[in-house]
Amino acid sequence: LHEVILQFLKSAPQAENRTEQIRQFWDGFVLFNPGLGHPNLEKQWKPTIEFLFSTGKPILFTAHSELDAERDASVLEELLAKWHHRDLSHFKECSY
Repeated sequence: LHEVILQFLKSAPQAENRTEQIRQFWDGFVLFNPGLGHPNLEKQWKPTIEFLFSTGKPILFTAHSELDAERDASVLEELLAKWHHRDLSHFKECSY
């Protein structure tokens, strides 16, 4: 996913065009066990997650373990807090 997103970011001349390209072609995103909250990966994922949020498309995250899910949820909550002024009605949490 990182490589695909990077290609879109490099190919479109303006940020609005890049996001619109994603909106036109993709219905949503699935990140299988991304490790968003892992200390060695958190900073690397932040730009991608913020970009995915900006598309307004659904995002499904999975996790390896309860600890992994808790760390990922913490990072997502922090990033979503920065978006508090936006409409977040399309964001939902599901726990099994």
